[in-house]
Amino acid sequence: MPETKQVIGGPLVFGGRELSLSRAIRAGDTVYLTGQIPMQNGVPMTTGSIEDQTRAVLDDITATLAQASCTRDDVVKAMVWLRDRADFLGFNAVYAEYFPENPPARSAVDVEGGAVGCAHQVRGRHATTSTSTRASTSRSLTTAERAGGFSGKYSA
Repeated sequence: MPETKQVIGGPLVFGGRELSLSRAIRAGDTVYLTGQIPMQNGVPMTTGSIEDQTRAVLDDITATLAQASCTRDDVVKAMVWLRDRADFLGFNAVYAEYFPENPPARSAVDVEGGAVGCAHQVRGRHATTSTSTRASTSRSLTTAERAGGFSGKYSA
């Protein structure tokens, strides 16, 4: 039986323009999240500490997961892009607050520039079982395995 694709959440608007991507997609038992950057009042957060930006992006990811009937506990993989490797300790401290037990698998890389001047980006994905929905925070959460990531003061 082919998997159906379900769009999760409303349109993403950036700089007054509706972007041609979805906040999240459910394909079968897996939910994929679009990469996230820290936002404040609908505008990319280019100021503030790495801790502030990380909280903003993780809060947005948490809200998107909820729209897919998932929680952070469902996240199996996170992919993080950091603009400055010196931000890793601050990022990691906040990340540990959001994933205090059984954290998802995670990859983190530093990149020059960053998304729209933000310090980081995160993608996540999640998978589900036949009885419940599972999610991930790569802030893009991809197959029947749970995986995810997120964005913040790090860039994707």
